[in-house]
Amino acid sequence: MSTREKVADCIRSMDSAMRSLPVDISRIVLMARSHDTNADELARFLSGHRSLSARVLKIAKSPCYGRSGDIDSMSSAIIHIGFHEVVAIALGSGIFAMLASAGKGSDVEQDRIWIHAIGVSLAMNLAAKYARAPVDGFSMLTGLLHDIGKLVFHICLPREYQEVLQFHQADTMSLHSVERDLLGIDHGESAYQLLTRWNFPDSVCIPVRYHHDLIQCPFEYLHQTMILHLADYLALRAGIGYSGNINPEISTEVMTAMGLSQTQVDELTEQVKTMRAQADDFLGALS
Repeated sequence: MSTREKVADCIRSMDSAMRSLPVDISRIVLMARSHDTNADELARFLSGHRSLSARVLKIAKSPCYGRSGDIDSMSSAIIHIGFHEVVAIALGSGIFAMLASAGKGSDVEQDRIWIHAIGVSLAMNLAAKYARAPVDGFSMLTGLLHDIGKLVFHICLPREYQEVLQFHQADTMSLHSVERDLLGIDHGESAYQLLTRWNFPDSVCIPVRYHHDLIQCPFEYLHQTMILHLADYLALRAGIGYSGNINPEISTEVMTAMGLSQTQVDELTEQVKTMRAQADDFLGALS
């Protein structure tokens, strides 16, 4: 069986595992995608799942948002931090729990990937604002899930992926290029396969798929993908978590398209560095 086939088979198993969770993650995705879902419906659904709602409220009341005194229910969480932000937290915490239980690799290693992903999710709005660009309502969720393909590799191909990481450390090639060469698939594509099975919207799946492959990205989603690419780079440069990539690079096309100078990128990096404590708090609550 090829590595691609192993990944596809493992993703099917993860899909089955997700469907056996006490909370229906696919239902949350569908509610978030529907224009007919209102805040009250989302609050009622999440409140009906005690452990999930407890984690969501813990994160909403954490120093990440600085609103602990204002939030005492799911409805108030949605009001104060936003509909899509609560969706991102709910989905992130559910997926974190599921992948943690399925994990075969180092818990420390996976936590470092999650810390980086949280840093990217926090950097998304900053990156878009600095570039004077609109963001999709799912931007925080896109950042949170952008490296989920690496967790797929850690779970599905633990031995093979350690070899990928070791090769990358000894070479100047980008991590996603090494993944393609040694596995025949990179973490963007494995994430795309998983997220599409879970019915995530294209506005999440496609930027995640192409955040290291902007040339191939469909034009409709290019702007959001560039924002993700920038946020990913900023979080890596700021040292928030560790994604396995020891040679972070920013596309010159992204800098040109967004009108960013190197000085501005440096300033953004310094701002993202201040988000490290928020990312740590977020992960602590997520766990």
